[in-house]
Amino acid sequence: MLSAYVESLKLRIGVFIGMAAVLGYLATLRRAPSPGELALLFVTVVAAAAGAGALNHYLDRDLDRLMRRTAGRPLAAGRARARVLRASALVRPDPHFSVARIVQ
Repeated sequence: MLSAYVESLKLRIGVFIGMAAVLGYLATLRRAPSPGELALLFVTVVAAAAGAGALNHYLDRDLDRLMRRTAGRPLAAGRARARVLRASALVRPDPHFSVARIVQ
């Protein structure tokens, strides 16, 4: 059951988005960044992307049941509960953005 929720976070895509954010940050920075800055940026972006992925699964759950390509997604297939996924999607990004703002 936990794997259904992890699948809805679309972590593979989130990791690539996080890597792109770190590379973009490195390309525009005029000084050497600290490893902590890069790690915080990466984790924050991956968490935000995960929240967006979960929200996408939640909002599209009815349409996903109708399309063959998406019928196997966790909510459409009944492997995850909408209430839990919605809470995960809506809560996940905000604390990370707050932490990133405090560190800047």
